Amino acid sequence: MAPFLSPLAPPVPHDYTSECLNPTVRKDWRTLSGAERTGWISAVKCLANMPHNTSVARLNMTFVHNDLIEIIHGTGLFFPWHRHHLHVPDLENVFFWSDSDPESGLGGWGNPDADIQVEGGGFARFKLAYPSPHNLRRHFRVRP
Repeated sequence: MAPFLSPLAPPVPHDYTSECLNPTVRKDWRTLSGAERTGWISAVKCLANMPHNTSVARLNMTFVHNDLIEIIHGTGLFFPWHRHHLHVPDLENVFFWSDSDPESGLGGWGNPDADIQVEGGGFARFKLAYPSPHNLRRHFRVRP
């Protein structure tokens, strides 16, 4: 019976605009100056060297991603989870970059003869702590 009464309901006012009044601009890594690239790499390394605090470990995106990987991947939750996971850095206006581009300064692909460790660019032999101490590796496969 409710559908028959809906034409009698008062209109609901909308307080939104169809225009984006203050859009953020996400830069492409290749458009950054050398100083901006170096500054970003230095900032990432600085954060990586900060003391680990287990009370805030769940705020670490890598920890959260790896902790939930078996629950999310291969399920209907995959798409919305990854949209959210990508949205969080967007809040900080992270730029676009190509990890496969050896000219970008981020090191490109890992060396298959050295446990796929990144050996070039600003992250050569970069040490990571989670889930156990290791050097940064880059290797994408067609299937997980």
